[in-house]
Amino acid sequence: MQRVELSDSTGFTLHCPFCGEQVMNDEAIDECEHTLLTASDAGFEYIDPRLGISEDPDLDEEDTIDEFTDRHSSTPTP
Repeated sequence: MQRVELSDSTGFTLHCPFCGEQVMNDEAIDECEHTLLTASDAGFEYIDPRLGISEDPDLDEEDTIDEFTDRHSSTPTP
Protein backbone atom coordinates (compact mmCIF):
# COMPACT_ATOMS: atom_id res chain seq x y z
CA MET A 1 0.00 0.00 0.00
CA GLN A 2 1.37 3.39 -0.95
CA ARG A 3 0.77 6.28 1.41
CA VAL A 4 0.76 9.89 0.23
CA GLU A 5 0.98 12.53 2.96
CA LEU A 6 0.44 16.22 2.28
CA SER A 7 1.08 19.05 4.69
CA ASP A 8 -0.44 21.65 2.36
CA SER A 9 -2.69 20.58 -0.49
CA THR A 10 -3.46 24.07 -1.78
CA GLY A 11 -3.39 24.01 -5.56
CA PHE A 12 -2.51 20.31 -5.54
CA THR A 13 -4.20 17.55 -7.51
CA LEU A 14 -3.62 13.85 -6.99
CA HIS A 15 -4.12 11.24 -9.70
CA CYS A 16 -4.29 7.45 -9.37
CA PRO A 17 -0.98 5.93 -10.52
CA PHE A 18 -2.89 3.02 -12.12
CA CYS A 19 -5.74 4.60 -14.10
CA GLY A 20 -4.81 8.29 -14.05
CA GLU A 21 -8.19 9.39 -12.66
CA GLN A 22 -8.04 12.53 -10.53
CA VAL A 23 -8.80 11.53 -6.93
CA MET A 24 -8.04 14.78 -5.08
CA ASN A 25 -8.05 18.51 -5.66
CA ASP A 26 -8.59 21.67 -3.58
CA GLU A 27 -12.34 21.10 -3.46
CA ALA A 28 -12.92 17.35 -3.20
CA ILE A 29 -11.53 13.94 -2.43
CA ASP A 30 -12.90 11.18 -4.66
CA GLU A 31 -11.97 7.58 -5.14
CA CYS A 32 -11.42 5.38 -8.14
CA GLU A 33 -11.57 1.59 -8.26
CA HIS A 34 -7.94 1.44 -7.03
CA THR A 35 -8.41 3.61 -3.92
CA LEU A 36 -8.35 1.49 -0.77
CA LEU A 37 -8.73 4.24 1.81
CA THR A 38 -8.54 7.95 2.31
CA ALA A 39 -7.83 9.46 5.72
CA SER A 40 -6.77 12.68 7.32
CA ASP A 41 -5.69 13.58 10.83
CA ALA A 42 -9.40 14.03 11.57
CA GLY A 43 -10.31 10.46 10.62
CA PHE A 44 -11.19 8.22 7.71
CA GLU A 45 -12.92 9.71 4.68
CA TYR A 46 -13.31 6.45 2.73
CA ILE A 47 -12.55 2.76 3.37
CA ASP A 48 -12.98 0.27 0.54
CA PRO A 49 -15.11 -2.74 1.57
CA ARG A 50 -12.44 -5.07 0.12
CA LEU A 51 -10.27 -4.26 3.14
CA GLY A 52 -12.83 -5.79 5.49
CA ILE A 53 -12.42 -2.90 7.95
CA SER A 54 -15.33 -1.21 9.70
CA GLU A 55 -16.45 2.07 8.12
CA ASP A 56 -15.74 3.77 11.43
CA PRO A 57 -12.86 1.85 13.04
CA ASP A 58 -12.07 2.55 16.67
CA LEU A 59 -8.56 3.86 17.13
CA ASP A 60 -6.93 3.28 20.50
CA GLU A 61 -5.69 6.34 22.33
CA GLU A 62 -2.16 5.29 21.40
CA ASP A 63 -3.06 4.32 17.83
CA THR A 64 -2.63 6.89 15.07
CA ILE A 65 -4.13 6.57 11.60
CA ASP A 66 -0.63 5.86 10.24
CA GLU A 67 -0.13 3.00 12.73
CA PHE A 68 -3.59 1.62 11.93
CA THR A 69 -2.98 1.65 8.17
CA ASP A 70 0.50 0.13 8.62
CA ARG A 71 -1.04 -2.76 10.54
CA HIS A 72 -3.73 -3.34 7.94
CA SER A 73 -1.64 -2.77 4.80
CA SER A 74 -1.07 -6.50 4.39
CA THR A 75 -4.80 -7.33 4.65
CA PRO A 76 -5.57 -9.68 1.74
CA THR A 77 -8.23 -8.60 -0.72
CA PRO A 78 -10.87 -11.16 -1.81
